[in-house]
Amino acid sequence: MSEIALLILSFDALPPAARDHLYRRLYDVLTGTEQSQEFAGLSRGDRTAILEILLDTKSGLPDYWKVSPRSLKQGGEANPPNENVTTVKR
Repeated sequence: MSEIALLILSFDALPPAARDHLYRRLYDVLTGTEQSQEFAGLSRGDRTAILEILLDTKSGLPDYWKVSPRSLKQGGEANPPNENVTTVKR
């Protein structure tokens, strides 16, 4: 079994809360929402390519991952819902 296959199996075995946090973080990095210096070496093209590969090969991704990579290439942004945000009406 390849190292990548083992990594994917290990990822799928994470507790749901940890897996959900990692999905959100990875999604933010790949869609360009995360703009920290830590990921500055990833070009928009690299991020989009990685996102496309994951969308094509990884089952069980959250619904908010179902964005058009083409729109990201054209400078669009994905805007997933954030279940952790509470809106306060005044």
